[in-house]
Amino acid sequence: MEIHLILKNCHPETAFRELTEQHFIKPLIPGHGLPRLKALYAIEDALYRTDKHVADNIDHMCAAFMDANLHIEDIENIYVLGHSFGNPDAEYFDYIDKTTLCGCDFETLSAAGKMVEDEFMQLLTLGIPGTEELLSPMIQLNIQYAAHHRERELKKSSIPFPKAEKLAEQLLGPEKPYDSHDAYEEKRAVDRRFLFEQAGRTQDFLKEIAQKYGNSELPDGIHSVLGLVEYLDGGHTQRLRNAQWHISYRTPEDKTQIKRIMKQIGLKRYHLYDSINKCLQTYVKGAD
Repeated sequence: MEIHLILKNCHPETAFRELTEQHFIKPLIPGHGLPRLKALYAIEDALYRTDKHVADNIDHMCAAFMDANLHIEDIENIYVLGHSFGNPDAEYFDYIDKTTLCGCDFETLSAAGKMVEDEFMQLLTLGIPGTEELLSPMIQLNIQYAAHHRERELKKSSIPFPKAEKLAEQLLGPEKPYDSHDAYEEKRAVDRRFLFEQAGRTQDFLKEIAQKYGNSELPDGIHSVLGLVEYLDGGHTQRLRNAQWHISYRTPEDKTQIKRIMKQIGLKRYHLYDSINKCLQTYVKGAD
């Protein structure tokens, strides 16, 4: 069986509404702190609303397979025709590669499956009255992640605000230098928040699918669309070999970009063809 990929293309987290709430985050400098946080909220919200939401698209792609009665383990050849292989598309290719390997555990690829259990249980409590002390550090780390973008990504020092920094130093003491540990903790907080939000969206989607197929309750331990498909079908036949990829390109630059993305996701089982027609010839021969 073959699969033909027509892919689109992630600021995935919703913006913290607390950034606009006077009672939650008190501005350090009256008249300056809160407007800056409101501006950060506006930027984060715009990025979220205009994002392609790759993980959600992957869930819907898997549901489309299910509706078409297509089992992922039956896919033996994958044809990618005329694709640009842009950087945002790597996540799609990585997911399809992993799910078409022998012995793939679909649940480990889900957002919930990527979370450490105690972190997942802790995050489940967020939003419950009385747990604000858990939310505040997460918001602070997420804000710091955005604030340190210049130092982290551009390798440039932050833009100075002398009056604000002087007052902050008087109130809180001198700020310690930004280092790799700070960068790790901030990125970890952002990643955890995305996984938690994505896990919630996926679970809601799974409940819709389960009800559509006559199951009022979602079984425990299922956190992925492909995992739910296996459950509803009573299990599938075991995959016998990893899927092979067949990819067309047009220019030497295209070829270089494809190889770069494939190296990035660790995919080696592919063949390149310098035209769509040559790529399709292998499909026609296979069909014969």
